[in-house]
Amino acid sequence: MGVFMKFSHKSRIFLFVTILIKHDPRLLAHPTVPPHQVEEVTMMDELFKHLSSQKPTVIMGFMNHCSHCKTVSKFFETLPQKYNKINFVVVNGPKLSLHKEVAKLSENNFKIPGYPSLVFIKNGKISDVQIGGNPKAIEEKIKTLLKK
Repeated sequence: MGVFMKFSHKSRIFLFVTILIKHDPRLLAHPTVPPHQVEEVTMMDELFKHLSSQKPTVIMGFMNHCSHCKTVSKFFETLPQKYNKINFVVVNGPKLSLHKEVAKLSENNFKIPGYPSLVFIKNGKISDVQIGGNPKAIEEKIKTLLKK
């Protein structure tokens, strides 16, 4: 006990944190999305990464004030448990200009006139877009993503 009396409170905290990190270096690791959960994308570079993903990906674009988006979001959050081979992502569509990026990347083959919208990515390309949140239609398109 006498040894700790010579250290300031800040020094003791630093020593404690150092011991914790040496014991478990994962404490310094960058946080990741736990498996089987929906990832929220807030940065443009993250959106680009998902729009060109080689892994099957479904991006749900939403607007904060949209009640229909909130309803679809509740259903969307259940999908990663069911389809664990697919990345599920949500993005504030207007804030990150999802509609413009989808049109540009698909050479205007796909357009997003409103939200909620779901963008289906397969082999690094946009394979489909769905406007609105019909759960049955969403699951059919997800099953199509999983087919080779």
